[in-house]
Amino acid sequence: MSSIPRRVLAVLLVASAVLHVLNAVRGWPSVTAVILAVLALAAIVVAFVVPVRTKQADLLAAIVVGALGVLAFLVPTVIALGGGTAPGTVLDLRSVGGFLVDTVVVRLAAITLRREAKATTDSR
Repeated sequence: MSSIPRRVLAVLLVASAVLHVLNAVRGWPSVTAVILAVLALAAIVVAFVVPVRTKQADLLAAIVVGALGVLAFLVPTVIALGGGTAPGTVLDLRSVGGFLVDTVVVRLAAITLRREAKATTDSR
Protein backbone atom coordinates (compact mmCIF):
# COMPACT_ATOMS: atom_id res chain seq x y z
CA MET A 1 0.00 0.00 0.00
CA SER A 2 1.35 3.39 -1.00
CA SER A 3 2.04 5.99 1.66
CA ILE A 4 2.00 8.88 -0.82
CA PRO A 5 -1.59 9.98 -0.01
CA ARG A 6 -0.69 10.01 3.67
CA ARG A 7 2.37 12.17 3.00
CA VAL A 8 0.34 14.59 0.88
CA LEU A 9 -2.25 14.67 3.65
CA ALA A 10 0.49 15.53 6.17
CA VAL A 11 1.70 18.42 4.01
CA LEU A 12 -1.87 19.71 3.66
CA LEU A 13 -2.38 19.48 7.41
CA VAL A 14 0.77 21.54 8.01
CA ALA A 15 -0.44 24.12 5.47
CA SER A 16 -3.79 24.18 7.25
CA ALA A 17 -2.07 24.70 10.60
CA VAL A 18 -0.03 27.61 9.22
CA LEU A 19 -3.15 29.29 7.83
CA HIS A 20 -5.00 28.78 11.12
CA VAL A 21 -2.11 30.32 13.05
CA LEU A 22 -2.06 33.32 10.70
CA ASN A 23 -5.80 33.79 11.17
CA ALA A 24 -5.47 33.36 14.95
CA VAL A 25 -2.71 35.98 15.17
CA ARG A 26 -4.82 38.40 13.14
CA GLY A 27 -7.77 38.23 15.54
CA TRP A 28 -5.94 37.25 18.73
CA PRO A 29 -7.97 38.63 21.62
CA SER A 30 -11.06 36.64 20.59
CA VAL A 31 -12.47 33.22 21.32
CA THR A 32 -12.24 32.35 17.63
CA ALA A 33 -8.50 32.99 17.70
CA VAL A 34 -8.04 30.60 20.62
CA ILE A 35 -10.08 27.95 18.81
CA LEU A 36 -7.95 28.44 15.69
CA ALA A 37 -4.74 28.12 17.71
CA VAL A 38 -5.92 24.86 19.29
CA LEU A 39 -7.02 23.63 15.87
CA ALA A 40 -3.59 24.45 14.44
CA LEU A 41 -1.94 22.48 17.24
CA ALA A 42 -4.21 19.51 16.57
CA ALA A 43 -3.43 19.70 12.84
CA ILE A 44 0.31 19.62 13.55
CA VAL A 45 -0.04 16.58 15.82
CA VAL A 46 -2.14 14.72 13.25
CA ALA A 47 0.27 15.76 10.47
CA PHE A 48 3.14 14.06 12.28
CA VAL A 49 1.14 10.93 13.11
CA VAL A 50 -0.59 10.26 9.76
CA PRO A 51 2.46 9.37 7.62
CA VAL A 52 4.17 7.34 10.36
CA ARG A 53 1.41 5.07 11.63
CA THR A 54 -0.89 3.02 9.43
CA LYS A 55 -3.96 3.05 11.64
CA GLN A 56 -7.26 4.10 10.17
CA ALA A 57 -8.04 6.10 13.31
CA ASP A 58 -5.31 8.55 12.28
CA LEU A 59 -7.14 9.24 9.02
CA LEU A 60 -10.34 9.71 10.97
CA ALA A 61 -8.52 12.25 13.15
CA ALA A 62 -7.46 14.09 9.99
CA ILE A 63 -11.09 14.15 8.83
CA VAL A 64 -12.20 15.56 12.19
CA VAL A 65 -9.48 18.24 12.23
CA GLY A 66 -10.32 19.23 8.65
CA ALA A 67 -14.05 19.35 9.36
CA LEU A 68 -13.47 21.50 12.43
CA GLY A 69 -11.33 23.80 10.29
CA VAL A 70 -14.16 24.14 7.79
CA LEU A 71 -16.56 24.94 10.64
CA ALA A 72 -14.08 27.46 12.08
CA PHE A 73 -14.37 29.32 8.77
CA LEU A 74 -18.08 28.89 8.08
CA VAL A 75 -19.60 29.73 11.46
CA PRO A 76 -17.94 33.14 12.02
CA THR A 77 -18.36 34.03 8.34
CA VAL A 78 -22.08 33.24 8.30
CA ILE A 79 -22.60 35.08 11.59
CA ALA A 80 -20.70 38.14 10.35
CA LEU A 81 -22.43 38.23 6.97
CA GLY A 82 -25.80 37.69 8.63
CA GLY A 83 -25.09 40.62 10.92
CA GLY A 84 -24.60 43.00 8.03
CA THR A 85 -20.80 43.00 7.79
CA ALA A 86 -19.45 43.70 4.32
CA PRO A 87 -18.15 40.55 2.57
CA GLY A 88 -14.82 42.21 1.83
CA THR A 89 -14.01 42.52 5.51
CA VAL A 90 -14.82 38.89 6.33
CA LEU A 91 -13.61 37.04 3.25
CA ASP A 92 -9.88 37.46 2.87
CA LEU A 93 -7.27 35.27 1.22
CA ARG A 94 -6.03 33.60 4.42
CA SER A 95 -9.44 32.58 5.69
CA VAL A 96 -10.68 31.35 2.31
CA GLY A 97 -7.36 29.57 1.77
CA GLY A 98 -7.70 27.82 5.11
CA PHE A 99 -11.24 26.80 4.18
CA LEU A 100 -10.10 25.35 0.85
CA VAL A 101 -7.14 23.50 2.35
CA ASP A 102 -9.35 22.03 5.07
CA THR A 103 -11.92 20.84 2.53
CA VAL A 104 -9.17 19.10 0.56
CA VAL A 105 -7.86 17.55 3.81
CA VAL A 106 -11.30 16.11 4.56
CA ARG A 107 -11.76 14.76 1.05
CA LEU A 108 -8.26 13.25 0.72
CA ALA A 109 -8.44 11.66 4.17
CA ALA A 110 -11.86 10.18 3.39
CA ILE A 111 -10.67 8.77 0.06
CA THR A 112 -7.53 7.33 1.65
CA LEU A 113 -9.54 5.83 4.50
CA ARG A 114 -11.95 4.22 2.05
CA ARG A 115 -9.14 2.80 -0.10
CA GLU A 116 -7.23 1.42 2.87
CA ALA A 117 -10.39 -0.12 4.33
CA LYS A 118 -11.16 -1.74 0.98
CA ALA A 119 -7.60 -3.02 0.63
CA THR A 120 -7.81 -4.49 4.12
CA THR A 121 -11.05 -6.33 3.40
CA ASP A 122 -9.81 -7.51 -0.02
CA SER A 123 -6.64 -8.99 1.47
CA ARG A 124 -8.58 -11.16 3.93
